[in-house]
Amino acid sequence: MKAGWIGLGAMGQGMAQNLAKSGYLAAVYNRTPGKTDNFLDVSVCPNPQSLAIQVDVVCICVSADQDVLEMVTAISSRLIFLTHRCPVVLKAQKTVPWP
Repeated sequence: MKAGWIGLGAMGQGMAQNLAKSGYLAAVYNRTPGKTDNFLDVSVCPNPQSLAIQVDVVCICVSADQDVLEMVTAISSRLIFLTHRCPVVLKAQKTVPWP
């Protein structure tokens, strides 16, 4: 199984690094490109859609509800159109409960 990680902030960085160490992380995406510098052995994607196409599980760790919805919308619309499949999407967020 291949996982992708969106959101490499204070919480997401460590979680993604643990997935990378275990060999499950295949791709990362972050709106601030410099946060991806520590991920040398995985694909650094230019957008959420390109990440989602490469993996079986998408992990999202962003801070605001609007950002979560933006990422899920970006992933689902293009991915389902291109591949006719939808990966498992996991959300990790500590500030606001899932709607």
